[in-house]
Amino acid sequence: MKKSYMPISDVKNESLDLTKRLYKCIADVVKALDEQRQKANSVPDLFTQAAEAQRMKLREYCEKLMFLDPVGCGRKGEELLWRKGYYEVVSTAKRLHKGPLWKPVEECHLRAHLQAGIGHYHHLLLKFQLDFKMDLRGIIDFPLIITEDGLKKSKSSSSSKDKPLDPGCVEWAQQAVHRCLIYLGDLSRYLSDMCPGYHSELPARYYHQALYWKPECGMPHNQLGTLVGNYNFFLDSAYHYMRCLSSAQSFEGTESNLSGVLERSWKHYESTMTPSPVHHLVSKFLSIVDFCYFDKQSVDQFPLLCHEAIERLNCTEMLQCTREVVNGEGEDNSLQPAQLTDDILFKLTLVSVMCTQQLQGKGSDQMNVVMAVMLAVVNYLILKAVGRLEEVLPPPQPPPLTAVNGHKRRRRLRRRRHSSEVSSDISDEEEVLTLNSDSDLSEEELVFDTHSSDSDSEPAEVVVAELDTRKVQLGDTPALSTNTTLDHVEHLCQQGFLLQTIKICLDWMVNNHDVLRACAQTVKPMLGRTVAFLNHLTVVPLPPAASERPDVINNGVIENERIPLVEEVSVRGLLALKPAYQHIDWAQLKTISLTPRQEAYVRVCKLVQLGKKLASADGTDMNYDQNRNWFQLKDSEPPTPTTPTIQIQEKKLATDEKGRLMKDMGQLWLKAEVKELETKVRRTSSLPPYLVLDCEALIHHITLVKQLVHSRKFIILVPSIVVSSLDEQKRASRRVRDTIRWLETQFQRGNRFLRAQRPNEHLALPLIKYPKKKDKEAWMFFQVAECCHFMSQQQQATTDKDTLVTLLTGSRTLLSPNTNNGFSPLGIANTAGITIEHIETFHSKWKTSSKSHG
Repeated sequence: MKKSYMPISDVKNESLDLTKRLYKCIADVVKALDEQRQKANSVPDLFTQAAEAQRMKLREYCEKLMFLDPVGCGRKGEELLWRKGYYEVVSTAKRLHKGPLWKPVEECHLRAHLQAGIGHYHHLLLKFQLDFKMDLRGIIDFPLIITEDGLKKSKSSSSSKDKPLDPGCVEWAQQAVHRCLIYLGDLSRYLSDMCPGYHSELPARYYHQALYWKPECGMPHNQLGTLVGNYNFFLDSAYHYMRCLSSAQSFEGTESNLSGVLERSWKHYESTMTPSPVHHLVSKFLSIVDFCYFDKQSVDQFPLLCHEAIERLNCTEMLQCTREVVNGEGEDNSLQPAQLTDDILFKLTLVSVMCTQQLQGKGSDQMNVVMAVMLAVVNYLILKAVGRLEEVLPPPQPPPLTAVNGHKRRRRLRRRRHSSEVSSDISDEEEVLTLNSDSDLSEEELVFDTHSSDSDSEPAEVVVAELDTRKVQLGDTPALSTNTTLDHVEHLCQQGFLLQTIKICLDWMVNNHDVLRACAQTVKPMLGRTVAFLNHLTVVPLPPAASERPDVINNGVIENERIPLVEEVSVRGLLALKPAYQHIDWAQLKTISLTPRQEAYVRVCKLVQLGKKLASADGTDMNYDQNRNWFQLKDSEPPTPTTPTIQIQEKKLATDEKGRLMKDMGQLWLKAEVKELETKVRRTSSLPPYLVLDCEALIHHITLVKQLVHSRKFIILVPSIVVSSLDEQKRASRRVRDTIRWLETQFQRGNRFLRAQRPNEHLALPLIKYPKKKDKEAWMFFQVAECCHFMSQQQQATTDKDTLVTLLTGSRTLLSPNTNNGFSPLGIANTAGITIEHIETFHSKWKTSSKSHG
């Protein structure tokens, strides 16, 4: 049908009128679809010809609405399209479905519906790229490559090329692309759940693409946690939920999802008759997560739990039992690993990082204990990496200092001769080095002495071409083509994720080197292994220093440090590691594609550079010798060639490592206990142990309440009358509903620092006339005062009763010296033996006290 346009000059009013008409059409379609869904008695009833026609109209109208008014109506159009067009259809079909298996007709209808949705969202992604000139290369698997001369003028997008794009529209489009990728993942997940032939890797791929596009948004991690189920003994699911909570923009329901997964994992472990060593290890780490996030584990038992996790991790001979998988017991019979794989080690590492981040945010006294677990994981990873390297390579030996000086003199002579004799016969393609066989130059000198021509008393001449900067930083040089160490590193990177995980560990250590300084004696064996690991990598020729090749330096950062690696992309968006990746140019994901060898070389360069940063930090007991390109521990001699005697000594040290680690853990445990006792004494002397909240404090100052709860310095009580008042107000205020939801979650978890008033915890106030119940405000205050009076009378041995209980209020009127509704709140508080403070005043006083004692 041919469209007609009215020649109206007021385009804005015409667009507004069209938006209103579209809204009315969408509302009519949605009403018809809702009525049809409510009348459906079977799955085929959802897919009648009339219903399909209505859904087709809905897709058309919503798409027009989104692109007609992106800023005003774009989000609403997206939501209606997803919820009414796809999600509610699938959820209703699941509700109507009966029996364990889908009938062929039902499966056919749903499969066609889901595949049509996948195709539609692919179409929307292409339209976003075209209309908003978005470059999604390196993000999605099907980018639209737009060039300046690639599209004819008559076939350009609906928005004019000459018209500048509205920043608000572009921002909406970027968010919409992220949501479309999540929708694609959800549709693919529904398809894989219903049809076993569809692999779960496809929805995971869409979720990861959403993370590539918006790494700060944690919603895709929440969906991945749902997708992976109980694989790796629920470790994968807990890992993704924790990643979501550790993101800058987390998802609201993720906290309850994580709590449920941890509970199921514990039940699964309890129901398993003979758990494997890997299952036992994972369950210990998930118990640590339970303490760090939900305070379910006992504070007294937590150091012992961490100690057991470290002990399990060090039992390598038990964990490396077989490479096969066995049937898991408990919740279902899905295959579970029987070996400690690189994937599990990667997730255990990041779980430890996120636990330290969580306790650091709470200001917990147990953070040192979790740090010990993190360092034990790093120690195990580096020990394993050195073992794998030395399966092929001999232990590294320090280069003689005299030989190094001789090489430097020859290099200076070659530079001097090259400055006076410039050869014009060397082309950029000549990269073959011709040397006398008796030359003692190292591979590094052959690669990077690119401005020299050696004509010493040697009979043969060196022919060296000027190397391209890009080839230098990516390692595409002749000497590296036969480098045995790089060959082995490349092989390890392709066969597993061990070196990639160590890279993340070194990033964390560089940004938390104060931990190494605080645990200097504990981490010394680990640093010794780190030195041995890094010295293996120094054999690989690295890019020159800034003084030799300033063209590969950009603002003090070597260019290959700006290239994102796969492990850096994997942890992008994690706040704990954000400072380590500020220098990375993420835009290179769209333009660069590294070969496995180039990726291995860049990884080696970054690892050595991190080692240098670690050696330059204060208190790390590491040293880097620039002249010999060699790492070593401070105040220690360079290692001599390995002999059988030394090998025996190293084995003995490895055997004693477990005992030393247990001793250090015991010291950390005692240190934490002493600190906790000091905190209790300090708290009792200045701040009350019991805080009672009224309704105003909970409703209007819930953020301050949460901070007081997370501080774990007080026991906070919520009187029963306050809970009843909140329940009466929940219909009128969303803020009240959010407060009730948070309180219910805390009470269900059993937080010992926040609890409700028990039935017997009330004591009548003496010699005071009570108000009538119809005076609700006064009656509520008296009920709260009775709760406070009971708590203040429980500590008869304490002389200073005024500091035991404090009533925190969010109302200023209660603090007025004048009578309020016929009674004086301050006078009643004095009679009950308590104090009244405004919650903001008390919070400020607590913060000041914490800083003065910190």
